[in-house]
Amino acid sequence: MRLNVIILYIIVAVLLFIIQYKHGIEGFQTGLPDVEIVVANYEENIDWVTKIPRNIYNKLTIYNKGRAKNYNSVINLGAVINALPNIGREGHTYLYHIIKNYDNLSNVTVFLPGSSVTFYQKKAQLDIIIQSLQEKKDSIIVGLTDPDYIKNQLENFMIDEYEITSNENKKQNPGSVLEPAQVRPFGNWMKSRFPGEEMKCMGYRGLAAASREDIQKRPREFYEQLIGELQSQNPEAGHYIERAWPLILSVGDKCEAGSLNMYAN
Repeated sequence: MRLNVIILYIIVAVLLFIIQYKHGIEGFQTGLPDVEIVVANYEENIDWVTKIPRNIYNKLTIYNKGRAKNYNSVINLGAVINALPNIGREGHTYLYHIIKNYDNLSNVTVFLPGSSVTFYQKKAQLDIIIQSLQEKKDSIIVGLTDPDYIKNQLENFMIDEYEITSNENKKQNPGSVLEPAQVRPFGNWMKSRFPGEEMKCMGYRGLAAASREDIQKRPREFYEQLIGELQSQNPEAGHYIERAWPLILSVGDKCEAGSLNMYAN
């Protein structure tokens, strides 16, 4: 009888251990703040992703538009999707993710280009976003908030050629001629896409975090229309969208002001 009681205690203890262990693993995967990191990767080395603190995200999705590569360093952290064509730069990737997951978005989605640590200015923006997410899990974008500068810089902004800054990407996509936007210059594009809205923050370099609530302030159809402008390898509209992310994602009121030096080059 006493032996049966001891065995019963052992069984209960083992079951409790298994339940606690399972709860701990699931807590690490899903119990942490519901934050997903989305990386738009082409030919960049993205080992830097492993340096992002694990306590700020519980899901990682990498969209690879380049050649097949070895993702051993990050594959245990998330999923790699290879199905997208190499068009539209990172803007196309972000919009695709929003459209596909519109009804099942994480509480916060962090959008990052594969070149997020290629040079100081991008790394500085990434550090600010990471620090913000460690303090609170909410939308954050680093941008310019000087209304006069934004208006003077963007009202007549057009760009016919652009040379890729990442040497890794340039080897595979050396073209510099851009496909003109459907509506240009930027000021006209803004009025047609965001009638009556004011641009209080200008995004740059394609790094942003947006809550589900902010993203869903615009309908899925809005994002579907935007992605239609990014159907070539080098669309001018991609540069417009890069600057308009605060408006697109409805995060302009959560803009961390960056210095002009951060946006040089």
